[in-house]
Amino acid sequence: MKTLYNGQIFSLRRSFSKQDVLLFSNLCGDKNPIHFDEEFCKKTIFKKPIIFGMLGSSLFSNLLGSNIEGSIYINQTLNFLKPIYIDEEIEATVKINGLTEPKNYLLLITQVRKIKSDEIAIDGEALVRIPRDKYIIKL
Repeated sequence: MKTLYNGQIFSLRRSFSKQDVLLFSNLCGDKNPIHFDEEFCKKTIFKKPIIFGMLGSSLFSNLLGSNIEGSIYINQTLNFLKPIYIDEEIEATVKINGLTEPKNYLLLITQVRKIKSDEIAIDGEALVRIPRDKYIIKL
């Protein structure tokens, strides 16, 4: 059995390439030019293409599946605070912030931070169910 504790943080760093954005677009069907068209983007507040907010927030699922095996998403809130540009290095973190009744639901703080500027790009909270037979929770 693995131990999980209040305040425990899981994190990963990465960036998303233009090809990653194209693949995500093909999967979800969103063809908004804000993600691809450099000329279009020059006329926007962003000035250049940005990644999909949902692509950046998908890193939370990566962290949960890799670190809390068998966890199941119940709820996720997301606040998109800053744009994330193609090839920009970011760090996603998931922090355990409590336990609900029954005792197999974890409350989490989720964030994506821009490495270079140290700004929070995505902020939110999540609720996940964890397998009772695999984890000990220490709060």
